[in-house]
Amino acid sequence: MWNNQALYDYLLEKSEEMSNEWLHSRELNINSIYSLSAAEEVTERLIEQNIRLIHTLAEAFTQTKEDTLKNATDWAFEIAADRARTDTPILDVIQNFQLFRNIFWRQILTFIEQTSLTISMREALEWSHVFHTTFDKITEKFIQEYQEIMRTRLNAQQAMINELSSPIIPIAEEIGVLPIIGEIDTGRAKWILESTMDQALHLRLSHLFIDLSGVAIVDTMVAHQIFQIIDTLKLLGVQVTLSGIRPEIAQTAVQLGLDFHGISIKSSLKEALKNIGFKK
Repeated sequence: MWNNQALYDYLLEKSEEMSNEWLHSRELNINSIYSLSAAEEVTERLIEQNIRLIHTLAEAFTQTKEDTLKNATDWAFEIAADRARTDTPILDVIQNFQLFRNIFWRQILTFIEQTSLTISMREALEWSHVFHTTFDKITEKFIQEYQEIMRTRLNAQQAMINELSSPIIPIAEEIGVLPIIGEIDTGRAKWILESTMDQALHLRLSHLFIDLSGVAIVDTMVAHQIFQIIDTLKLLGVQVTLSGIRPEIAQTAVQLGLDFHGISIKSSLKEALKNIGFKK
């Protein structure tokens, strides 16, 4: 136990030296938070974060596994949030983790070689196990939190894109147009279904024109979603007309055995609107 405390004290004493060695080993990369050209306030933040990492790793030799795991998780989650906020690629982070990992381990080896204390082989192996296990856990927790943050961000961005890409445009009282553009996957199709129902109710539509001229591919899944949208809107009292189905898509639909029987279809949005007597 005394040797563990001595190692702890030594590592804290060497914290500034280790941080400086790590900072000076960085490369000149203007697109990275770890760049040698990073702003002074960024470098100061990196130093502060690195010092706390050193404390977290050093404390692993003197505290319980539970406390070590908590401290490691807290540090990893904070760094994940910071690196995600600065859009730092995860590869850059992991590379710098490994860089500092080597620096820290060399200090442990230096302590074993230079200390006047008697360090048994068993004790040295135990230190190796504690250190590498703790560092692995920090890396694991960082990746876990970083990916979760980025997943949440991507989902929010996708939701915004979906919302912006499927707006119902009111063109007259109780009449709206829904232009669908681009590829439709399962997630987007579900969003369009839910969004269309909400917008139709909000706008109090009686007739909705769904224009597919911007859709390049219609497969069975897309057709099913379109049918579902139409059926749902019918239940809400909204009449639906499809327009803009390309000839090649119509041919594909026939080959797939898709049945558009009973659905009002017009060759173009202009024709569809003209059919109900709509004028500019």
